[in-house]
Amino acid sequence: MMNHVELIGRVSNDPKLEVSSKGKHSLFFNLAVGRSYVKDGEDRKTDFIPISVFGKLAELIADKLKKGPELVLVEGELQTWNKEKESGAREKQMGVTVNRILILGKLDREERKIA
Repeated sequence: MMNHVELIGRVSNDPKLEVSSKGKHSLFFNLAVGRSYVKDGEDRKTDFIPISVFGKLAELIADKLKKGPELVLVEGELQTWNKEKESGAREKQMGVTVNRILILGKLDREERKIA
């Protein structure tokens, strides 16, 4: 079995860097990724995927990632976890834990039409 995810999208919120009491770095943001399938007459839908980056990579990339038009490639693993809501109910969530990230830059209008 293999758990491998590659996504290209835009950072949809300013990343949040956290440093634990032990000095471990964690970076969290959402990646806006357009769906490839579009129904006739409908606009293209976008998914907002939770992204987690840990350790040295989180520390190195934190000041380079910003919300905006630049395309970013993330490569990592799909992971699920349980989160407790305020009501006490548990909710299953899913996101990508990154082991490689590349800032690809911006596409101009003509490139967007082709993509």
